[in-house]
Amino acid sequence: MHFSRVRHSKPEDLILSFAHLVALHWHDEMFGSIFVARPPLPRIKEASEPTFMNWTYPILEIDESPWVEQSQQVLPQTSPPLKHYLFVAMNDLVDVLAQPPTKVTWVSAGD
Repeated sequence: MHFSRVRHSKPEDLILSFAHLVALHWHDEMFGSIFVARPPLPRIKEASEPTFMNWTYPILEIDESPWVEQSQQVLPQTSPPLKHYLFVAMNDLVDVLAQPPTKVTWVSAGD
């Protein structure tokens, strides 16, 4: 996620890595499209810029996800169990179904 492209921000970006990705769904952000998270949404506490401190943390783990429940009916039992993650980008939302762990790393832009 390219935070470095935001006006007045430091040249740092966020890299998210998954051990085993099962499914991905990308959709445009629109009013009411974040339907699974419960308030209050987590904030970016470790943000390098005060501008981002009021932003929603860009990756959320969705508890009691219907997507995970549906997938478990089709896929054999996985170990560790599947998790539903939601990326909140500036103009898009990305749902990911994956096995943990998820690695989150802040890097210098261009790395």
